[in-house]
Amino acid sequence: MKKISGQVRSWRLHLHSGVSEANLAAWVNPRVRGWMQYYGGFYRSALCPLLTRINAYLMRWIRKKHKRLQGRKKAQEAWTRAVTTRPRFFAHWAWVSTVPRVCDQDSKSRITRDRYVRFRESRGLKRPRLLDSSLLRLTA
Repeated sequence: MKKISGQVRSWRLHLHSGVSEANLAAWVNPRVRGWMQYYGGFYRSALCPLLTRINAYLMRWIRKKHKRLQGRKKAQEAWTRAVTTRPRFFAHWAWVSTVPRVCDQDSKSRITRDRYVRFRESRGLKRPRLLDSSLLRLTA
């Protein structure tokens, strides 16, 4: 599976934004269909994460090709519309048609992948101040 993952990564689908969907499907489908026939017979559970990753690469390709779909929500809506209207357009959509959830890049550290939580003050609550000016007048 490592070799296949490296091969899928080497395709660099997101850089081929000039290619149409039909040409991309014609190029990807024979390879993926062969992997599904060979590995799907005896190790289907190992192949599903790879097919999900291909979907993530296709989602990145869609977002690069169509500038109006750069936002995550709009791209996700277009993805579900495409999968429901054409369920067999890409060969691997027969098994896996979901896209892995990608977190917002601002909420994660790129190096350690730690998540950060943002704290906000609500309008009614203020954080306590260390030195209040009224206390300083009373003591002076």
